[in-house]
Amino acid sequence: MASSALTIKLTKGGGYMRFAIILNEAVHAIFEQDTAPNLPPDPQGNPIVVIDITDRPEVCEGWGYDADVVSFAAPVAAHSSFENATDELWAEESNAGTMHTPMQFAQPGGFEIAEPQLDRIEAMMSAMVNTMAKVLAAIERVT
Repeated sequence: MASSALTIKLTKGGGYMRFAIILNEAVHAIFEQDTAPNLPPDPQGNPIVVIDITDRPEVCEGWGYDADVVSFAAPVAAHSSFENATDELWAEESNAGTMHTPMQFAQPGGFEIAEPQLDRIEAMMSAMVNTMAKVLAAIERVT
C-alpha cells in the first residue's frame, strides 16, 4: 500500500533531520529540515507539536503518538460496520455448523435463513448502503 505521507525536502545545508508534525495525538505530516520549526496552535487552539524522528524511519503519517511515554504506534485498521456485521454473521453460521458456500446462496431454495439471521442480514445491508453513500459523497467532494 502506498503511503500518503506528506514529505517536504528542503535543500539547506547537508544532513537533514526528520520531523513529525503531531496534532491531537496523531502524526499529520513528515518532513525533513535542518532545524525544527515552531508552529502556532491550530485554529481550535490545539497545540501543534514537532517531534524529531530522525532515528525512527518507520514512523509514518497517520500513526498515533502518546506524549506521556513519548512513543508512536502504527494505526490499526478498523472494520466498518458492514465488515463487523459480515464477520459476526459468518462466525455465527460457522459455530452453528450451518456455513454455506456462495454456490448454495446462489441456488434457489438451497437453504433457509433463520429469522434472527434475517435481522442481521438486513442490518448488514443497511450498513453497506450507508457506507456506499459516504463513499459517493466523498467522491462528489473531490470531483
